[in-house]
Amino acid sequence: MFSLKIHFRALIAVTAALGFTAVALAEPSFAGLQRVSLDTAVNEKIDVAIWYPTATPAREQSLGPFTMTVALDAPFSSTESSARPLIVVSHGTGGNNLTHQELAAALARSGYIVAALTHPGDNFRDRSMVGSPKYLSERPRQVSRVIDALLADPTWQPRIDATRIGFLGHSAGGLTGLALIGATPSIAAAVRHCAENYESDPWFCSVSGSKEKTIENAKRADYMPLTPNSLDPRIRAAALLAPVGAFFTETELKKITVPVRVVVAGQDAVLAPRFHAAFVGRNVPNAEVTTSEAGGHFMLVSKMNFNPAAINGAELNQDPPGFDRAAAISDASKTLSVWFDKTLAK
Repeated sequence: MFSLKIHFRALIAVTAALGFTAVALAEPSFAGLQRVSLDTAVNEKIDVAIWYPTATPAREQSLGPFTMTVALDAPFSSTESSARPLIVVSHGTGGNNLTHQELAAALARSGYIVAALTHPGDNFRDRSMVGSPKYLSERPRQVSRVIDALLADPTWQPRIDATRIGFLGHSAGGLTGLALIGATPSIAAAVRHCAENYESDPWFCSVSGSKEKTIENAKRADYMPLTPNSLDPRIRAAALLAPVGAFFTETELKKITVPVRVVVAGQDAVLAPRFHAAFVGRNVPNAEVTTSEAGGHFMLVSKMNFNPAAINGAELNQDPPGFDRAAAISDASKTLSVWFDKTLAK
């Protein structure tokens, strides 16, 4: 017992020396889950899944195409009276608010409130906004409207620490996060990139048409519409998983001042890392970059219970040979919790 006390005191001392306090719970915590439809200021409903700490034991549930361990509609944990930090999650194109359910539940068990939205106009049912110029500004604004709605909601507002808001985004969700923290995306930047690198970034560049069409469009890049700024200063830290990067210039990425963590998938066959995730990691000031040499684009996306239809040829459940997605998600759950503890510390 004496030895345990010494180790515990040493742990507290180390934590204090590092300058941050973990969002720890006084008793074992489970992940609660509520699914809500939030009314936003633009008369738009956004479906949101909210994970949160609860003392109610979780059990295995089947929700849509996912199997997860949660306590559905359980009471919010009352082990602490203080408000909790909020992490907002943005899925990749064609996803939904359960796409990162394992990471979200792990963060909730660590004491966070996690709100994942289904992006209107870019989800598994409706992709009507994809390809539209407003895509680059509307996606981040949807995130901001979700934050607005939660902070105005009588149930969630008292439970959220509005000074400690983080972001987690995958792929197009990473693009969304970069826009929210100060880098304005550009259609012209992406068109110029594809005119020069069409064969080297085939999945991303082929979405907009043939190489010949792309080269022709690049000649008019200077006249393409500018994207409005979508900065949301309430977001204090952003974790970006295999983010879309080619919509950004180096100059725009260097404007970011909040802590950023970038996960690079070395075997990403959807977004060539050197033009996207690795490019973002090189140019965002002081970004923390972790690279999984064996991981594919969907390495941290929760697998579905069936093999879903491919999106532009990309297989959501498929990993490079020998890659263990479950182990990668488990490891990322731990590291992301520690990283948010540090970057969102009071």
